[in-house]
Amino acid sequence: MKTIIRGGDVVGFDGTRHTLIRNGIVVMDGRVIVHVGESYAGRADVEIDAAGMLVAPGLINLHTHTILQVGEIAMLDGGDRPLYGSVYLACQPRRVSGHLLQVPFEDHVRAHRYSLATLLRGGCTTVLEMGATSGQPDSVPEAARGLGVRLYAAAGFRSAHYYYDGQDALKYDWDEQRGEAGLDSAVAFIRKWNGAENGRIHAFMNPRNADTCTPQLLRRAYAAAQDLDVPMQVHTAQHLLEFHEILRRTNLTPVQYLASLGVLGPRTTLGHCVYVTGHSKTGLPGNLDLRVIAESGASVAHCPLEFVRDGHVMESFHRYRTAGINVALGTDTCPRDLLQEMRLALHASRLIEGTFREPTSRDLLEAATLAGARALNRPDLGRLAPGAAADVILVRVNSFLLGPFNDPVKALVHGASAGDVHTVIVDGEVVVRNGGLMHDSEDDLLRDAQRVAQRLLEHMDWPDKASVIAEGGVGTT
Repeated sequence: MKTIIRGGDVVGFDGTRHTLIRNGIVVMDGRVIVHVGESYAGRADVEIDAAGMLVAPGLINLHTHTILQVGEIAMLDGGDRPLYGSVYLACQPRRVSGHLLQVPFEDHVRAHRYSLATLLRGGCTTVLEMGATSGQPDSVPEAARGLGVRLYAAAGFRSAHYYYDGQDALKYDWDEQRGEAGLDSAVAFIRKWNGAENGRIHAFMNPRNADTCTPQLLRRAYAAAQDLDVPMQVHTAQHLLEFHEILRRTNLTPVQYLASLGVLGPRTTLGHCVYVTGHSKTGLPGNLDLRVIAESGASVAHCPLEFVRDGHVMESFHRYRTAGINVALGTDTCPRDLLQEMRLALHASRLIEGTFREPTSRDLLEAATLAGARALNRPDLGRLAPGAAADVILVRVNSFLLGPFNDPVKALVHGASAGDVHTVIVDGEVVVRNGGLMHDSEDDLLRDAQRVAQRLLEHMDWPDKASVIAEGGVGTT
């Protein structure tokens, strides 16, 4: 069945970069785009009116956690000084065992489905999910069934867990056998899910953190990813404690450490990668880390909101891109709004660089589309061009609150949010129409999510939890 989208401004693709086609046309035949241009003489079975909208490639979210982050949300405006202000580390459990295992599998599915639905609703047609919890990794792809999103999921594993001891000091609990067993489970997960749901569900390799995996485990994980032909992503240089811990252990920065193990390459993405040489807080000058990443061909998944909200920042998106690094975008925390992340990445980078010219709006749109596709080795994604997958979004840019505009891409990056997404198409199927989900009730999803969030918060245990909740958190409503 052929579908034609006409009447809007189209973000086309010239073979290298996005290019704007005023009052353009996109034609889809089933799951594939067959024509993008200024006119079309053929016939179509369905016509979509895009007047007043920007027709763009589906956004690629290269790093998100779809389990409800109730611990972190409850501790907003918090953090821990000994942990360099990290809210993530401040939410670690008091005991060694995982604190989410007590939550029923069905509740995990509900939590993930709510989050995946919000991402789809906001224009993310491809989502790489980093938050599969120990013992429940199948809950993520199960949550995606029938929703319409293109999902990359993993069974995460690591050799050590963070936990607080009796004196509320953060420790590492090492168990190499646990890490090796986790890798075996991850391989089984990949073989089970890769290509499921008619190709909409894919799998990737996810050793959780550079500082919680042994060198042997990281090498084995990379080799397995190569053998299985899947991407790999690992949280790297995401907080200062990790940076200094790896520097103390190895006399190398996290980036240099992974390079020394031979696990950096075109299929590897570094989650966050904020603390590198040349960053004002690391105390190590120069651009060596950025050169190492660029020369390896690895990508970086940048999630600005998570860091800016806690008083930290990548230094900077423009500097990484100028170094030749493929920088994609993700939503590490709530709210999961990739359009907001684009805007925040642009503003933070300009503030750090002290310029009003770089990066540009188009740079950020490419980060949310083409860069993610490159990291996943998916030349069929992130672009509107003949032969590409029919993943398309229509965003209202002709709206009262956005106001008059000359350049719709600038209007998108500087002013739009997830609520401005009108239509989302994945594999030629309309999964969001007129700002609403086609396959789920948003009221039902939100109600389930609120109930699961309450349960998760009750099971979590970290220092000062009671005082945090008493000041106003998820558990008080």
